[in-house]
Amino acid sequence: MGISLQHKIHVSSCLACLVFFQYAGVFNTAEDSRESFNTWIGLGTPLTLLLYCADVFLTLLQLPLSFSVFCGLVFYDAFPESPVIKHSIASIPYLCIRVVTRGDYPQLINLNLSRNMNTCLQLGLDTFIVEIVTEKPLNLPKNPRMREIVVPTSYETKRKTKFKARNLQYCLEDHVNRLHGDNWIVHLDEDSVLTESVKSDIINFICDGSIDFGQGLITLKTTELITGCGL
Repeated sequence: MGISLQHKIHVSSCLACLVFFQYAGVFNTAEDSRESFNTWIGLGTPLTLLLYCADVFLTLLQLPLSFSVFCGLVFYDAFPESPVIKHSIASIPYLCIRVVTRGDYPQLINLNLSRNMNTCLQLGLDTFIVEIVTEKPLNLPKNPRMREIVVPTSYETKRKTKFKARNLQYCLEDHVNRLHGDNWIVHLDEDSVLTESVKSDIINFICDGSIDFGQGLITLKTTELITGCGL
C-alpha cells in the first residue's frame, strides 16, 4: 500500500511549519538589540542555578510526548484507503448496535438511527439490531431491527453506579438482555454515526477473532450538527 497524497501534503506542511518557526525564532533573537539582563548578577548564583535546572527539566519532561506526537504525525498515514470486507456476509455473527442516551434530543437520535441502519443495510448485513438505551421514552417508530429500552428511574446496580454505566448495566440484566454469548455489541453515543468504512473495519475486526474488545479512531462532526436547547 503506497503513501497517500494527503499524507505527503500533511508531512510537508508539518516540516515547513517547524522550519519556519525555527528560523523566525533565530531572526527575532538576532534582531533583539535590547541590553540583556545578567541573571548571575541580578538574581544571584543559587537562584540562577535553580531556574536553569528547572528550565532544562521542564524542557526534557515534554520531550517524550513531543517526539511521540511528531513520529505519529510523520510516520502514520491518517488517510488510508477505504477498507473492504474480507469475509463473507454469511459468516458475520449477530451484531447489536447499542446507543446510550439520556433522551434529550429525539430528533438527533432518530436521524442517526436511520443513518446507522441504512449503512448496515447498504453493506448487505442482515443479522443485526439497533438498541436505543434511554432514560426518557422516545416513542420511536416500530421496526423489527430496532429496540427501545427505557431504563426505569428506580433501577439501581449492585455498586450504585450512575449515568452511562448504570444504563449499560441495565441492558445486561437477565429480564432485559436478549443477546447470546457469541453476539457482538457496538457501543455508540447518540451523536455517533457509522460510515461504511467504519462498519467494514468493525466486521473485519470481529471476524478475525483474535481480540474480544476494541476501540477505533473517532472523528467529530463529519455531518451537519443537530442539537437542541431546553429552557
